[in-house]
Amino acid sequence: MMNIPNLPKVISQPLFHKYLQLAEDKLANGDTSSAFFYEKALQLQPNQPSLLYREGLAYYFGGLKSKKKFLFLRAIRSFKKVDSITPFHFPSIWLCGNAYRQLYLISKSKKYLELAKKRFEEGSPLANESALGDFYWDYALVHIEIGKNSKEAYDLRNAIYCFQEAQNHLELPPQEFFLDFATCYIKLATLVNDNNLYIRAIELLENKKNGIMNEGHKLLIIANAYAQLYINTSNETFLQQACNAYQQAEKSTKLCAKNLSEYSRLLGDSGKIHKDQKKIKKAIDLAQKALSITSSDPQIIAQWIEFTAVLGQNAHRLDLILQAEKNSQTYISRYPHESELWNAYGMTLFCKGQYFSDSLYKTEAIDCFQKGLSLDRTNTQSWSLLAQTYMDVGQSEGNISYLLLANKFFAKANKLQPSCYRLQIDLAISCTILFSETNNDRYLSEALYIFESQFSKKWTTKLDTQALFHYAKALDYFGESQDNEQFHNLSIEYYRKVSLIHPDYPSLSYNRALCWSHLATITGESDYFYQAIASFQQEEILNPENDLAALEWGLLLINLAECTLEDESSSKDLLFAEAEKKLKKAGLLGNQHASYHLACLYALSKKYKLAMKFLIKSYKEGILPEIDDLMQDIWLENLHSLEQFKNFISRISSNRE
Repeated sequence: MMNIPNLPKVISQPLFHKYLQLAEDKLANGDTSSAFFYEKALQLQPNQPSLLYREGLAYYFGGLKSKKKFLFLRAIRSFKKVDSITPFHFPSIWLCGNAYRQLYLISKSKKYLELAKKRFEEGSPLANESALGDFYWDYALVHIEIGKNSKEAYDLRNAIYCFQEAQNHLELPPQEFFLDFATCYIKLATLVNDNNLYIRAIELLENKKNGIMNEGHKLLIIANAYAQLYINTSNETFLQQACNAYQQAEKSTKLCAKNLSEYSRLLGDSGKIHKDQKKIKKAIDLAQKALSITSSDPQIIAQWIEFTAVLGQNAHRLDLILQAEKNSQTYISRYPHESELWNAYGMTLFCKGQYFSDSLYKTEAIDCFQKGLSLDRTNTQSWSLLAQTYMDVGQSEGNISYLLLANKFFAKANKLQPSCYRLQIDLAISCTILFSETNNDRYLSEALYIFESQFSKKWTTKLDTQALFHYAKALDYFGESQDNEQFHNLSIEYYRKVSLIHPDYPSLSYNRALCWSHLATITGESDYFYQAIASFQQEEILNPENDLAALEWGLLLINLAECTLEDESSSKDLLFAEAEKKLKKAGLLGNQHASYHLACLYALSKKYKLAMKFLIKSYKEGILPEIDDLMQDIWLENLHSLEQFKNFISRISSNRE
């Protein structure tokens, strides 16, 4: 608060003194009616700058107390009169700028922000040393409001500069100063996606030298900063620190529904990713606590429903999924235009589809997410959930059009929230899957770029097994496309990291076996073949019904025999016999490609009748390669001189024409 300067001596008039004394007493006591008596005094002694300034003060403080626009306008009128009589009167210019900022906060009219900025620019060179600290603090608050509207980092950086100047000139900054300063850092961090700025905000608030005593407010700002760091990095350390801050805040202040909802969302999303039932239960409890404060908030209701369904899926409890479904229908009938509720309904249907392994429910979930998007196209969660569902159904049904849609919608979600680590990784995984289905190099390049960009960032989690696993797959694909063993070796290293964190990660052994197989094929080194066999053996123990593993294992054994052993050797015959078992097992498990590969095996082992039998079988099953590819397959070369093979090629050529 700036000091009120002393009044000059005035002509002694009883009535003037009466009004002036009343005005002074009331202003000193914070009575907003003091402005009335200053106005009366000014009628007796007009154009007195000090009286006009005091009148402006009275109106200004009255406006702060009542939040009435007309009082700030009258304050500005008084300050402008002072400026017209006594140009460059710093206190009037300063408070005029603050009055304009208050008018903006009331009316949200941007013109007042521009006028406030102009007054502060005028006042900056006029400020005396003792006032610079408070002046720059107020100036920083103006820049923050400008930054909120412009979404420009430049304006928020100006605010930070003003805070720094204020800190340099304030002998003992009050705790509110550091809370405002930290909030500014967080706003800029969110805008420019700079995790270092979140850390600065936290350090500013946790520095005991700053003497911040308002624990509740401080801890909530710290929790928000750590929560954003977790969203940006998926680093569980930041999640734990955010939870600790929320828990400490609960001890010193009563959390509002919004705080409880944010805490619930943080825990619930982490619980979903890591299938952590304890976190999901806590998220549900927090959402229910928030609803006990405000029972009609659709967003909080949606969180409660969503996490109930997710808990039902993870705990294999159909009753929870059905309860969430019923609640979804109830609240959508009350709030049909709330996109968050449609997302929650879609999530319950998705969980129901997972429980029953029925894609029909997931298709209904897609309809719900699309309904949510029709209500709010800027809802990141809607795009993300829609993409995840399309990817899930696309993978299970082998539907490439669904996988393409998933990729498109993940990209839209990323445009809305580019700093979110999880959305970036989801897009990279989608690109990796699309490459495996389309062999389009663009998707593989994009996947590798995103993975490497995220992994290179400071503080990004190094324990995300899903990201590490799919990055390893992408590296293996790239190594195979380039015939480059360096990338296969790097892929093996990342599979090793996954195994250290999560030894039973789904399909880890199978994919690692494929990578070893690719290395073996490129280099011909027997050690790589045996590493691949060891991984296939592990996969057979973990997942004996994996037809693809059986097929690839059989092909590996054929390659091992062809690459490392001489013709007519007994060891080669043993490998062929073992390969035959694996390929037949793949066929029994439903893999149609087994027939063609058995034909190749029999051709290599000179069992020509069997080779032709399985070639004809693969043709009837519709999985025979194109004729050009068939003729270039070196494993079938032994058949080329056979009349039966020639007739077979002639017949299928005629049929395909």
